[in-house]
Amino acid sequence: MKVDPKQFMADGFTILRGVIDPGELEALRSGVETMVLREWPDGIPDGAFQPMMKGFYRHVDDSTSHVMELLLHENTLGVARQLMPRAKFVCPAYMFMILNPVRQMGPWFWHRDMSPPLEGPLQGLQEDFMANGPAVLQMNIALYDDKVLWVVPGSHNRPNTDEENVQLASVPHGYGHGQQPQGEKRHTPLPHSICVDLKAGDAVIYTNMILHWASDYTSKVLRRCILLGYRCFSGPRFYYEGVGVRKDQRDFTKYLSPRSREIFEHALVLHEEEVDTVEAIFRAVLDRDEMGFCKSLEKLHPGKPARMTCLIHLCKFIQRNIKSRDEVYGPRFSDDEFDLLRSRFAPLDEALKTDTPQYMPGFQIPGPTPYRLYELPPGFGIDQFVESWGN
Repeated sequence: MKVDPKQFMADGFTILRGVIDPGELEALRSGVETMVLREWPDGIPDGAFQPMMKGFYRHVDDSTSHVMELLLHENTLGVARQLMPRAKFVCPAYMFMILNPVRQMGPWFWHRDMSPPLEGPLQGLQEDFMANGPAVLQMNIALYDDKVLWVVPGSHNRPNTDEENVQLASVPHGYGHGQQPQGEKRHTPLPHSICVDLKAGDAVIYTNMILHWASDYTSKVLRRCILLGYRCFSGPRFYYEGVGVRKDQRDFTKYLSPRSREIFEHALVLHEEEVDTVEAIFRAVLDRDEMGFCKSLEKLHPGKPARMTCLIHLCKFIQRNIKSRDEVYGPRFSDDEFDLLRSRFAPLDEALKTDTPQYMPGFQIPGPTPYRLYELPPGFGIDQFVESWGN
């Protein structure tokens, strides 16, 4: 299955027809239903507005391994590789299953799958994407006809328009999954949006920065949508969310083909190397080692354009980290070192704030925040960060 990277970069999504061979659909549906029964032996909860099975690898055995193998097919993983041509290795980053609720729940909100207070200003993420390509891709695979998803083509590469902000702000909302009452109308199609009309066996691959909308969580239509994430290693960009499935969660790989097991195992090796590089960056900051810092940052994010976005990711991680409780970096740093790192990153953290709290609808944030939502901090880049160590 061939895709056009230029079209994807321009639109922010690509619809893929016939990802699943019609002769394989029934076996996949059967495997998925086995997983659903294991997840909810007593049935899907009545109050679940968006029933989602997270980490469905937990239900992989001989009878369901073919569902996991779908993640590694040339029509899925192979497509992600085509859209990340500068990456040396691409692998699954996360895997969900989205199902229909047992009663009418209505639409979800138009949103981007991101939170600037946790990930940095949208402008930096967009510049990084356009200059260096995607670091992570999201794919929805429909096992039955599915018209739930809508997108606004091209919205991944710009802020919200004034017209969009007016419409998005017209319905007060937060992003907690326990919202009540369910079923009330949450927006209508945004201007220039389109329905991603998937037939059984079709898929859509997209960047999670795009404005998108789950138009109807209904009990009237059977929905089985596999949602996959793919990340790159050793590409021009740093993917800040880790390896996806940890080493202690990989018992399921014994049910997979040797080729598939190798993909998951190699991802662990590359992730460990990536963690070593991040540690080297933090050590250089602690030691005020400018040369070591710049060398390791370049290794983590080889693409020179938008390298500042990578540094912002590291800043966000340090600021929200609870010292040695972090399962990956906790054993590598003492609590005192975490405190010192937080102090060294504090000038950048302050530069990412504004005097007046900001709010832009469509982000996964509950309300106004002191952090910049779109613009990068003016006059504060990598050089200014290094200079701030002397203060």
